[in-house]
Amino acid sequence: MDAKKYWQHIVSVLCLLFLVACTSPDKDSSATIVFSLHNLKSSMTSSSVSQKTIARSIHENDAAISFLEINILNPDTSEQIVNQTISLENERAELVVPAEINLSFSAKAFENNAIRYYGSSLVSALKPGEQRAISLNLYSTDAEPVQIDLGLLNKLSNGKSSGEGFSASRNYVLFSSDADNLIENDDNQVADIFLRDLDSNKIINLHTDSKGTLAKGDAIQAVTDAAISADGRYVVFSSTADNLDNNITNNVSDVFLKDTLTGKTQRISLTKDKQEADAPSDQPDISENGEIIVFRSAASLTGSEGIKLYQYNRVTELLEAVLDAPVSFQLSGDGKAIVYQALSDGGLNIYRMDGSTSQTIIPMGEADNGDGKYQYSVDRQARFIIFSSTVDSDEILAGHYYLYDSNNTQVSLLSQIDGELLEVDADKIDKPGISSDGRYFLF
Repeated sequence: MDAKKYWQHIVSVLCLLFLVACTSPDKDSSATIVFSLHNLKSSMTSSSVSQKTIARSIHENDAAISFLEINILNPDTSEQIVNQTISLENERAELVVPAEINLSFSAKAFENNAIRYYGSSLVSALKPGEQRAISLNLYSTDAEPVQIDLGLLNKLSNGKSSGEGFSASRNYVLFSSDADNLIENDDNQVADIFLRDLDSNKIINLHTDSKGTLAKGDAIQAVTDAAISADGRYVVFSSTADNLDNNITNNVSDVFLKDTLTGKTQRISLTKDKQEADAPSDQPDISENGEIIVFRSAASLTGSEGIKLYQYNRVTELLEAVLDAPVSFQLSGDGKAIVYQALSDGGLNIYRMDGSTSQTIIPMGEADNGDGKYQYSVDRQARFIIFSSTVDSDEILAGHYYLYDSNNTQVSLLSQIDGELLEVDADKIDKPGISSDGRYFLF
């Protein structure tokens, strides 16, 4: 299957399993699993599997799933506990399982007697009478993941890769890699930033100067250190290379803007009078139209002391400091707002560029010291923010996912179905997804 067809056909369904106290006479040693099938649609996401960058798209599922075939094993002994077919005519079914042992689930979803989706999950031992909710992701059987970092002649890459982002058209995938067999003559022996065109399957090394000369220094490999505009034309990244632009002698990481149409590479982490920064700059983000760029810098680029978040306008070339250094941040798609976690109090906030005002989503009450307590995503206009936290507060439960509506400042719990909380791990929260229009969420 070619890449374009893959994007058109891949589907993910979220199958939610509710574990409730067993009502049978043997309730001291068993529990009941209630299955409920729900559709989910969201924006593009990606994951890294076995150090290879895998791209996935999540689209709405309109298929009618008639039944699930469930197989449950004890993963410690491989003993089969349940092998049962469950009808989903009413989108609800129950299974009795033993408590106090680990459970390994595998499932196949059928549409008109044909396997349409499959998936698996591991559930830790249940306590007798415990109520718990977990999730089992089912993936389409007719859609295969596409490995993005394939080398020349479709050979496996010989290095570690990390997904960085997608264009809105989903035709371009941005990733970083220290592999040297993705393009011809990649002999700089450093990590680079690459762009793959999924239509042509062509990979381009963007970690070059305006003439195409390879960088002499590492591109910073992290999901917060490269971003791409909606049409795929503009890419921003941070790098320690000293030959990507003229007169780089500062020996620190800088932020660069790459025009993939013209090939021009421009260093933007400069002072107002175009002098070099004397401290590192990193974590760039870019608006959908490629006009607004934000990045963090420890250098005094505009006369303000301390680590700041800066805004750069590609058209006017105006640079200004907008915030004291946040723990983390994300630019809205329209480039008019920044969602950020403040270092001063650890709270989650929205900063509006047009009015230079901040709106608190959740106050944290104490400094975070850079460890990061939130995972979050913002829609195009920063109206809706989906987030999760590793710590409890007066308004939220650790590990659960919430939706904040900036129009009415309401916070709604998302990680629940019919009033039942999903099982979460407060110490290991993942970055959620949100569609550009704020209508669909992924967590």
